[in-house]
Amino acid sequence: MNQYKQMINNWYGKNKRFLPWRGTRNPYHVFLSEFIMQQTRIEQGKPFFLRLNAAFPTIEKLAEASEEEILVYWQGLGYYSRARNMHDSAKMIMEQYQGKIPEQFDTLKKLKGIGEYTAAAIASIGFNQPIPLIDGNVFRVVSRIFGIETPINTNAGKKMIKAALESFFDFEHAGDFNEALMDFGSIQCTPAHPDCTVCPLQSNCQAYILKIVEKFPVKLKKTPIKTRFLNYLILKTDSQPFSLVLSQRTKNDIWKNLYEFPLIETDTMISDEQLKSVDFWKSAIFLSETSKFDKIIRKSQKLTHRQLHVSFTIRTADLDKITMPSSYLILNKMDIQQKPLPIMLQKLMKELQD
Repeated sequence: MNQYKQMINNWYGKNKRFLPWRGTRNPYHVFLSEFIMQQTRIEQGKPFFLRLNAAFPTIEKLAEASEEEILVYWQGLGYYSRARNMHDSAKMIMEQYQGKIPEQFDTLKKLKGIGEYTAAAIASIGFNQPIPLIDGNVFRVVSRIFGIETPINTNAGKKMIKAALESFFDFEHAGDFNEALMDFGSIQCTPAHPDCTVCPLQSNCQAYILKIVEKFPVKLKKTPIKTRFLNYLILKTDSQPFSLVLSQRTKNDIWKNLYEFPLIETDTMISDEQLKSVDFWKSAIFLSETSKFDKIIRKSQKLTHRQLHVSFTIRTADLDKITMPSSYLILNKMDIQQKPLPIMLQKLMKELQD
């Protein structure tokens, strides 16, 4: 199996990607990048790493920051629970580990939001612990090389991939080899239409030999996607710069602790006429009869296991004459810029400002 190790190391020496968190074995850079890259593409994650690392250059600075400040810098990256978990982990490291990121895999797993994959990444890349790292790229590469047809999203499939990987893994240079495998899967052994004609492993790859490369990796069907209908009321002043009504999401749901407009969620899509109705919003906020209807904007967004259909009913009103529950805030443009918003609402804010 040593030929696999040598071929992949040789390929990596010629083709490895430049990433802003590489070139150093700073464990904090690995820690930060791994939280960012959970469920995020490399190209999307790179500017956020630079942004967060500039704002919070050490684990101490990250731990000292407020959650709201971190969410503002994270804004636009999505899956905000990652930011909260990263912040909690940083505080745990300062309080329980004297500000030093743990080296050991089992200790890392005790931190908030760090599972087996992230713990293995920090331990191997940050501290060169001899631990194989298995992400989607590695699942694909190994399943193709060995022709593993057991679904990779089953326990049996995961065990087979792990055993096959360990048979040729470079334990002496674990951090570099983990990054080599991930780059190989991302650049060479791509999910669709890989260029097998120039692959150094082609003569040893079962999927290529049997001409069934596109079949791998084998997966069981995914969890069905849930459709949700979110109806927002945008109340704004007539003056410039305008003010808006927002509140903070606190439930354990999407966009937790981010700010949003008054919301009613429905089981089905609501018609424009229903959205225009003042009565429709009375359970959330008491509108003045003199408030002026502007327009309705509809948008859609796909999240993991969720399809969102979102409507924004825009009304201009004298906010001083509206009675609101205490959970709602009237914020001006400068105040809003200091609050973390979901990316869809952030983009809509820019449209309103323009």
